[in-house]
Amino acid sequence: MAEPARPATVSAPRLAAALADVAHDSLQAGDEWQDQRVGSADLVDVEADRVEITGCELRGVRLTGSRLEHLRLVDVLLVDCELSGAILTEATLWRVEFRNCRMSGLVISDSKLRDVRFHECKLDDANVRFVKAERVELDGCSLVEADLTESTFKASAFLGCDLRRTVLTKASMRGTRLAGSNVEELIGAGALRGVIVGTDQVLPLALSVFADFGIVVRDEDDPV
Repeated sequence: MAEPARPATVSAPRLAAALADVAHDSLQAGDEWQDQRVGSADLVDVEADRVEITGCELRGVRLTGSRLEHLRLVDVLLVDCELSGAILTEATLWRVEFRNCRMSGLVISDSKLRDVRFHECKLDDANVRFVKAERVELDGCSLVEADLTESTFKASAFLGCDLRRTVLTKASMRGTRLAGSNVEELIGAGALRGVIVGTDQVLPLALSVFADFGIVVRDEDDPV
């Protein structure tokens, strides 16, 4: 897979030149992983509170349906990982990159994200409510019917993403870029005050705003 381009505003994970290859078959509350390369670990349905992972590279790690509340990720790269249905409420993510990860139904509500990048990830039906995000970029991701209610995004971007039926009720996204993203049928589109869009997005975005405000588009001679 080619190295994806990265804007200067989003800091990449800072990884040591040499990482220790470590195999994990379990995850316990309070565990700390540091400067490790972890591959193909099967950690489905684990429950572990306050896990801290720092300076690590995770490849093919399976965390489907796991409950990892208060998770702390600092300087972590995740590639081809499976986090569908995982519960990561009140997590802290700082300089983290997800590449080609499957995250449908992920719950990451009430979390703090700073310098985080998602590249070609699947986040359909994800619960991203009440998240505080700064310098976050989603590139080529699917967020169909994801819920971003009352989340705040600063200096962020959704580039070439599928945002159909994404819920943005009471979200704050001023200055966020939506270039190339599908913005059809957004829910709570009134929250997009101050976002940056392309000319090709004006019509579908306008229709979403009209629907949000109950505006009906109908010519006088159209049947009622």
